[in-house]
Amino acid sequence: MTKAPERRWSIRARVLTGMLLLVGLALVAAGAASFAVQRHELNERLDESLSRSVKEFGVLTETGVDPRTMKRFEHAEDLLYIAMQPHPPLP
Repeated sequence: MTKAPERRWSIRARVLTGMLLLVGLALVAAGAASFAVQRHELNERLDESLSRSVKEFGVLTETGVDPRTMKRFEHAEDLLYIAMQPHPPLP
């Protein structure tokens, strides 16, 4: 019995496979780095926005003045309603 010849990849196929693997790894690394940077920036913006909202709520509670009527808040619901109004988006 004769043994079947082993199939060997040609040099061209090996180089192509290596290049495809290298490019694939580079794309995965670039995507992961981009994701990490974007996530960090988003978290920073969210933290700033939340901090600003807390400061604005603190000013409202310290002054106790309704900006719509320029009178003191009569009910806690009014204070919360003003505090929870949507703010225009900041850049």
